This record gives sequence, structure tokens and C-alpha cells, in this order.
Amino acid sequence: MKMHCYLKSWRADAGITQMTRFILVTIETSIYSSLASIRRKATDRFAKENGATFSIQRELFVWLGYKAFHLVLSKKRTLYNLVLERLQKNVESKRLSPKTKIQLSQMKAVVRDGWANMVALQY
Repeated sequence: MKMHCYLKSWRADAGITQMTRFILVTIETSIYSSLASIRRKATDRFAKENGATFSIQRELFVWLGYKAFHLVLSKKRTLYNLVLERLQKNVESKRLSPKTKIQLSQMKAVVRDGWANMVALQY
């Protein structure tokens, strides 16, 4: 929701619907830079010394990222309707391998639990 606050403050010049492309690019950049950061931290000297591993597949991580943004921005559905439509298409269009589909079914429980905790938050 921090992103929502930034967008709301920038909205003076252009409505959020006009910023849809910018928002989508920002979301995508955020997801991929998070993945790169986690991979980098999982392979640094400190992580190796402590036996840390990172074994999530890229396509699953990206799916989770799109799903997370979709769930959070759906709290402000009227403002982000166009963004939500595109995010939903991204979530649905991701072609997942059979192995990833098994992992995804396990992750759906995590998403459900996370969403249950999000409901308690006020925006």
C-alpha cells in the first residue's frame, strides 16, 4: 500500500487511469528486482556460511508477485480497475510447467493465509 500512497500523492497532474502503463512497469520491475535481490543474498558469503538456499523457480516467483500486487490493489478496485485487469491477465497467462503447478498448488495455501491476514489491515 506504500505504492498506493505514492501514486495518490503524484495524482495531482494525471489520474491513476492515465498512469496505468507506468504502474504496470513499476510492478514488473519490482517483482524482477526482488527476485534478483533474493538470489544475490542467497548466494553471498554469509548465506553460504549459514547454509541458506533459494530454490523457488522464476516463473513461480513472478506468478506470486503478480498475485500479491493484484490482491493488495484490489482493495482499491475503483482506482486501479485497469491495472487489475492487466494483472489478472498476467496471472492467468503464465504458462507453468507441471513441476511448477505442483509448487503453485502448495503456494496457494500460503497466498490464502496471507490474504486472511491482509483483510484485518485497514487502508
